[in-house]
Amino acid sequence: MKKDLKIDDYKSIAKSDISTYIVMTIVIFGILLFIGYKVDFYYILFLGLIMPFRVLERINAYSNIKLIKAYLVNNNLIDKIGTIDFWNEKNYFLTTNYLIIVNNKKVYPIKYNQISKISVEKKLNTGKNTNYQEYIHIYALDKDFKILTYSTSLVGEELLNLKKYLLNKNSKIQYEGYNTYTMDELDNNK
Repeated sequence: MKKDLKIDDYKSIAKSDISTYIVMTIVIFGILLFIGYKVDFYYILFLGLIMPFRVLERINAYSNIKLIKAYLVNNNLIDKIGTIDFWNEKNYFLTTNYLIIVNNKKVYPIKYNQISKISVEKKLNTGKNTNYQEYIHIYALDKDFKILTYSTSLVGEELLNLKKYLLNKNSKIQYEGYNTYTMDELDNNK
């Protein structure tokens, strides 16, 4: 966890990430184009199509930080959040006094004492591309916020075991344990 950074520092980091990912995309695509030309495997260029999605992730992260900052300034909360303990590089901050999350382009500043319950959900996909993911469900403000906390797949965000962090912030949070699902079970329950 980076300490002593302000929201403007994270905004600058997110903005520079966009430039970095654009340059990386151009370089990787150029290398793949050269390899494809030399060995006549043009389908290798499809690998280069993954990078633009990473650029879009970075643009989304920057947009989320701008939304958070605007919300905090407009609601006079910028000086009340305390220090920023963690940013997942996507859609939420953990601060001294708040969990601040963007959900469907709406900002939710949640005081830790507003969290009534948490539960952990595990998903195992055993298909062609086996992967495992863990999510934490945070019940606050009459809503359920679902946050990725672990994944064996590549994801465009930092992951943290939120259960321990949240319980340290508010020991009165009810913890409901694990709900484990395979993708087949989830598909059958729809």
